[in-house]
Amino acid sequence: MKRHKPTRRKPVKLPWKRWRRMEQSVLMAAAAGWIRILMERRKISRAELARRIGRSKPYVTQLLRAPSNLTLRTLSDVAWALHARFTLHVAVPFAERVKVKPKPRRKRRRR
Repeated sequence: MKRHKPTRRKPVKLPWKRWRRMEQSVLMAAAAGWIRILMERRKISRAELARRIGRSKPYVTQLLRAPSNLTLRTLSDVAWALHARFTLHVAVPFAERVKVKPKPRRKRRRR
């Protein structure tokens, strides 16, 4: 009986397009989740939110679904209607962090 050698598994690499889509989905899902949380805390219905931002109720329902196309302008309008403010935080993956070396000091010229 022939035995197979155990093979070393390589880390799975996602193609960059799939990775980008995944990051977009994560961001939109997080934004939609925070909008839902703020609506619950402020006791604001979808109809009331739609009235405050000047859109239809189905539009707000679509925004609350994770894979919707949520622009920064729309997010700003929703935050204003909910008396809140969204801020951006950019996180660089650990593997891509680069140590920045300080610039070498120039020697002073003596007179």
